[in-house]
Amino acid sequence: MNVYSPNRKHLDDFLARTARDGVEVIAVKQPQDVVRSADIVCCATNTTTPILFGDWLENGQMIISIVNSDETGTRREVDNSTLIRSSDIIVTDWDSLYVNKQIELLEPIEQGLVGKDCIHLLGDVLGGGTGSKSGQDGIVYYKNNTGLAMQFAAAGAIIYPKLLAEGTNRTIPWEWFASEQYGIG
Repeated sequence: MNVYSPNRKHLDDFLARTARDGVEVIAVKQPQDVVRSADIVCCATNTTTPILFGDWLENGQMIISIVNSDETGTRREVDNSTLIRSSDIIVTDWDSLYVNKQIELLEPIEQGLVGKDCIHLLGDVLGGGTGSKSGQDGIVYYKNNTGLAMQFAAAGAIIYPKLLAEGTNRTIPWEWFASEQYGIG
């Protein structure tokens, strides 16, 4: 896995943690070096301006952006070219795009740069109601536009059976999650 950070201390700390965990990570000097030849590119930043540019992308890639705007500030991680080049754009839901003023996608739609016909709801994609048209001939862009953290549930669904098979799973007591505040317990 290639990683880039403009903050050398953050990068060094990340490299040290991943090395302790036995994960091979390669620090690269330029952000476009992370993107080059990657199957999946995930932007996880606190930026307010684009840090991923469409001219870096290659067909067959999946791009994920988790930056979210709110009523106090608008943010974007990718440029308009990324969205224009995407053959499929997937969002969690339409309402939060408007409620949270997520300009990263709304502005290109309003400017006519991106058509709503290439935008699909995640539930429809996962439920088989629509499929990606891109394959190796296009780019899929997923805008994780709500705080649902579905990626953790998806990762858990993959990791849990593997841990069971390896015998390394741990049972977490339900009481750890119980809270009278939420009516649990």
